[in-house]
Amino acid sequence: MKLIQEATQKGLPLKKACKALGISDYRYYSWRNNPEGSDLRCSPDRKKPDNSVTNKQTAMALTAEDVEFIKEELLKPENSTKSISQIYYSLLDDNIVVGSLRSWQRYAKDLGLSNPNRREKSKSKPQKVDVPEGARRKALVASAKNKVWVWDISTFKMNNNNTDVYLFAVMDLYSRKLINWRFYQSMHADLAVEFFRESFEKASISAESGLFIHSDNGGPMRAKQTVDLFKEYGVGFTYSRPHHSNDNPHIESLFDTLKNFYGLKLYNCYSLEAANLVLDDVAHKYNYEYYHSGIEYSLPGIRYDSPEDEAKLMEQRNKTYQDYKNKHPERFRFVDKVREFKVAGEQLLNPTEEMVNAAVKANSGCLSRNLSYMANMMAKRKG
Repeated sequence: MKLIQEATQKGLPLKKACKALGISDYRYYSWRNNPEGSDLRCSPDRKKPDNSVTNKQTAMALTAEDVEFIKEELLKPENSTKSISQIYYSLLDDNIVVGSLRSWQRYAKDLGLSNPNRREKSKSKPQKVDVPEGARRKALVASAKNKVWVWDISTFKMNNNNTDVYLFAVMDLYSRKLINWRFYQSMHADLAVEFFRESFEKASISAESGLFIHSDNGGPMRAKQTVDLFKEYGVGFTYSRPHHSNDNPHIESLFDTLKNFYGLKLYNCYSLEAANLVLDDVAHKYNYEYYHSGIEYSLPGIRYDSPEDEAKLMEQRNKTYQDYKNKHPERFRFVDKVREFKVAGEQLLNPTEEMVNAAVKANSGCLSRNLSYMANMMAKRKG
């Protein structure tokens, strides 16, 4: 003790002084706090405290039965097309919690299960272009359903890869629900008018709705017939900047989900009617079975159709997680509280820096995945 004190007084760090004498700084503090105590390091009477854990993770580890349950669920045939998060949240809504989502991901990796459709991000930088001021995107906020829609057209191969058909899809930004979807044989503006007239009637859109629709700069989007229809229904419209596909990221992500997650393919379809039947089934699954990360893993259809049911869903998840903590307190030794599930707030499309900062301040206790991403992107741009 005296040697260590003399060394530290001369400026040597405590840890280095202890290391030079072959003891830990923890042992030094133990001796300092109990100078009259005996050295029990080599005593046969030494006993471990009842609450001591050799490995801090041991008390928090999942049991062999829990691990077996996780692996069985991951290997079930009906889960073969689902992502790990989809499996985890579907069980959570059945009041089943076994470990954390990260634990499931680790065991999935051990089993060699990974998403075969996950593609590497391109390392090439997007081409910079001079964008006319009048063509710039507009920042939009969706505070409720039917306030902001996004739409686009994607090409699919039908009839043994011999025929091109075009998927028209429009999605509500607030809920991420597919409002309308249909395959057509061309991208003519008259078909866009037919598609949106049906969409407006389905969602009961009027001039009082205050709806804005965002799209890219394609021909059907900017055609006079389409614009006239939007004006007829009192709908505002905005467009992406030229050569900037990430100005409309949510609909692009939707197409990726339909094509890759659900494997939407039309090779064996030989008519539009058959293709649309396949599409109807996939769209229903997306709306009412897909746990969307952009809205706190809620279901798009539930969020759009019944906010009360969405709130009950989050309450149920909080209760299930709290029950799990009460049942396994040893797994929360280093955590003050369990994860809190909240209904996702307003959704932003191409927000300004001021909008992102205001949203972060308003939701400082619980940032959504999308809001965290946008805040990080803003910070990188500043850096």
